[in-house]
Amino acid sequence: MFISMNRKKSAQRIAGGGRSFLNDSEGQVAVEMALVSIPFLTMMFGIINCGMYFYAVNCLDRGLEDSARFIRTGEAQKGTAPGLSAQMTAGGFRTMVCQKATSYIDCSKLQIRVFTAADWNGVNAFTCPTTGTLDAGAIMAGDNTPISTTAGTQSSVVLITACYQWTMGKYLPFMNFDRRFSDGSSLIQSSTALKIEPYI
Repeated sequence: MFISMNRKKSAQRIAGGGRSFLNDSEGQVAVEMALVSIPFLTMMFGIINCGMYFYAVNCLDRGLEDSARFIRTGEAQKGTAPGLSAQMTAGGFRTMVCQKATSYIDCSKLQIRVFTAADWNGVNAFTCPTTGTLDAGAIMAGDNTPISTTAGTQSSVVLITACYQWTMGKYLPFMNFDRRFSDGSSLIQSSTALKIEPYI
């Protein structure tokens, strides 16, 4: 009888301990946080990465548009643009795009192509290549060719294209925007078409 009662009490203690363990909520928050933290951090890094990508796009667009305005108005050709005492060179135009695009843009990864036509019918769409350099019409750093030779003069129609390899994405491999680059980089392209105004 005594042994039977001891067994019964032991069984009750074991059952009670099991129920106590199942009902114990200590550490619940830590476990939930561990489960949620991975997708949460992935989402946060993704949002930050997307924001930085579109900021780079905006910087390049602004730099190209602001610089192209001096070609459209003839200030670059006449040498009356800010900081000029003579006609702007092709390399000087590329430098201006870099400066106006802010320091966030790495100029060593920026390529610019200028295509000139007599009228709008001669302008063709252009897609930035993912390998190598641009074709004829590309502006290189240090190019001392007068901008009028590259972009034309009064009434010329000009298509200016900026190609930029954005490398920030390679530091977050799971946010590979552009599958054409194996390292996670993305190609940003900005273009503007204009007709040079008559100038004296």
